Amino acid sequence: MHRAQKEAPATDFEVTLLSGETFRLSDQKGKVVLMNIWATWCPPCREETPELEELYRKYKNEGYVTLGVSIDEQGESVVRPFMEEFDVTYPMYIDTDGTVMDKYGPTMGIPTTYIIGRKGNMRYFTVGAVTKKELEPRIKELLAEES
Repeated sequence: MHRAQKEAPATDFEVTLLSGETFRLSDQKGKVVLMNIWATWCPPCREETPELEELYRKYKNEGYVTLGVSIDEQGESVVRPFMEEFDVTYPMYIDTDGTVMDKYGPTMGIPTTYIIGRKGNMRYFTVGAVTKKELEPRIKELLAEES
């Protein structure tokens, strides 16, 4: 996981989640946001999902949110079964129109994970699967900061 060289504000976007709710990144100021760009057909994405869910459940009441951004072209027909299989409860968006990828891409590969601090600045990013062991210290660090 790499520290962002310059803590620039994360690019804002607004999307409709799979749940039907609206998610606007700028509305998350004051929270730590982990944004994970992934696909159901990606083995490393499948590997990291249980730990992303575990971290979400552990810290969601402390000002932490995970946003899954699926790039599956088949959309909901493959993402919903994946979420059920892995018991994913964090917010999920299917980016079939490129709303998020146009702002954050092109990525070097998937999964790609970004961590945005409480002030809305990009703090960390990585390409490839991440583990709880890598993520948790960074999440704790950012949760401890003032917004």
